[in-house]
Amino acid sequence: MAKFHEYESAGGQEFELDTFQQEAVDAIDAGRSVLVAAPTGAGKTVVAEYAVERALEHGDRVIYTAPIKALSNQKFRDFRSRFGDQVGIMTGDVTLNGQAPALIMTTEIFRNALFTDTGRFDDSRTLIFDEVHYINDLERGTVWEESIIFAPEGMQFVCLSATMPNVQELADWISEVRGTDVHVVREAHRPVPLRYHIACGGRLVSLNKLDGAMHGRSQKGKGKVKGKGKDKGRDRQTREARTRRSDLATANLIKVLDDDDRLPCIFFCFSRAACEAKAWASVETDLLGDDERRRIAALYDDLCERYGITHTRMASKFRRLVSHGIAYHHAGMLPTIKEVVERLFSSGGIKLLFTTETFAVGVNMPARTVAFDSLRKFDGVSFGYMQSREYHQMAGRAGRRGMDSVGYVYASVDPDEDDARGVRRVLTGQVERIESRFELAYATILSLYSRMGEAVYEACANSFATFQRRHHHRPRVSPEHEKKLAKKKLAVLHTLGYIEGSELTRRGCIASLINGYELQITEMYAAGVFDGLDADELNVLMVAIVYEARRRSRPMRLPKKQMKRIADPARRCLRRVRSAEKLHRVEDPTKRAEFGLSRAVYHWSRGCEFDELEKLCDAGPGDMIRNLRLAIQLMRQTIKATAGDERLAGKLREAISRLNRDEVDAERQLRVE
Repeated sequence: MAKFHEYESAGGQEFELDTFQQEAVDAIDAGRSVLVAAPTGAGKTVVAEYAVERALEHGDRVIYTAPIKALSNQKFRDFRSRFGDQVGIMTGDVTLNGQAPALIMTTEIFRNALFTDTGRFDDSRTLIFDEVHYINDLERGTVWEESIIFAPEGMQFVCLSATMPNVQELADWISEVRGTDVHVVREAHRPVPLRYHIACGGRLVSLNKLDGAMHGRSQKGKGKVKGKGKDKGRDRQTREARTRRSDLATANLIKVLDDDDRLPCIFFCFSRAACEAKAWASVETDLLGDDERRRIAALYDDLCERYGITHTRMASKFRRLVSHGIAYHHAGMLPTIKEVVERLFSSGGIKLLFTTETFAVGVNMPARTVAFDSLRKFDGVSFGYMQSREYHQMAGRAGRRGMDSVGYVYASVDPDEDDARGVRRVLTGQVERIESRFELAYATILSLYSRMGEAVYEACANSFATFQRRHHHRPRVSPEHEKKLAKKKLAVLHTLGYIEGSELTRRGCIASLINGYELQITEMYAAGVFDGLDADELNVLMVAIVYEARRRSRPMRLPKKQMKRIADPARRCLRRVRSAEKLHRVEDPTKRAEFGLSRAVYHWSRGCEFDELEKLCDAGPGDMIRNLRLAIQLMRQTIKATAGDERLAGKLREAISRLNRDEVDAERQLRVE
């Protein structure tokens, strides 16, 4: 296949391989591991598709990992349509055809299985890491490092990454920890070139004229609220004025894009509220002809019917947007509505999509144009300019191969709020290096301890941070910090009775099989907390364990007496854990249980309709479903970890069945063709 320099993609289109694609598939044919670094939209995915097809043709097993469930689901559908029953999926929410020779999964599920289902992947020949630059992600990075370090020996790696300056360093580390050469394939060229524009003060300006377009105000100190009364009033007026300017700038830009035939456009906004507000503010814009409008409305109705959401208020309301060729997309939406939007966008019916940055992660849905509402975003602590790497990954969604001769990128800049230096750094600054985020979890430490004993912290010696330090770089996380933290966590586990002598205790064995909430579940199980709760109350507790409230969320709890019955025993268990962590100076203590969704969870568990939940909590429907699915996943892990306790298993299965219905049922969603 490769020697003829042609390939048929998962979409059924035949095309000639680019030089970098050919280099990668030649390396795969030679049995070598590869790391392919190329811009978004350059065609990296073809390399992964080739690796899957080649493995199946040779009768080998292959694993395809991705950072998020949405990308895993998309790949499952793509490969399923091509390879049929040879493809399965494991995401934590759902497992379909789990014994298939080609398994799609999130990287987190792969890492978890390495420790909880030893030997599960020993017969797999090829391992694909899509979006491997996620090793730099603050929350997910450790998952990627552990997956690379502890994957079964002898696997051929196929790693796909966005462009980064230290790609060779990452490949050298993988080569060292895997004991095999990793061939690096770099590609800087985009098949569809991009043209960059800056929208500032109601007009388009070039980068070299940016200073003249700015009003010269310093960024320092803006956005802070000082005092009360008049200061707060002025701050509110400032926000309102900023919003008006932003809405006017958006309307002007949309008119330019429509007049110049530069739609469809993916319009990135860094808040869910902004996505929705800008979409509804644009609803009177006429982006569709009559025939297009009828076609997209009919397709929307058909998809809503197939996903079983026609009856929901959200679907009914959303129809008006869609009929104008407009939509929004963010994590707070119903997952089924999000998927409907993705399918509509792929069909060409959505001309203007307001979305958060999650849409840029792997989901292969390019447009003619990408626009940015702002170059600043909230990073969890404060507002600041985004990384250049993030900007280029999102901008790379512009320009559709085989459809556009050029793609367009527009960055909106506020002349009163932005500063030219910060804008320039994002647009033209050097792409940031990939850094290690390695930090061993308690469950990982326990799993390794059962094999390595007190030398468990030496596993840190294989981390990317250690490799970087040894080669004279300065990683964000120092190897010394990693080892000290591992020792502290090991001391916590000794104090809590998870390790006795050189062996794991019953508590330690249970905790080693649960990922993310291992100490919470183990302590509550050992204290008999679950025994005193019925299935509905158990659901309330499990969601409280996984739930992390968003900023300014408003908790809506059950009545005080019922809340006390559920929460007090759980809180006593967590105080025990956090006391041990304080004793051993663990800086990032185990998460407390948050009961802000307790009223909504209880009523959902007892059979209410999904639309009723908006009166019982202030979480978006997507957030609600995500937390319910996380709780279901945690209960499934708990059943496996406490194998033999049939009484608890029966109660947990009953609890799962009460949560996993209708809109929450991920398997039902995935089965929709």
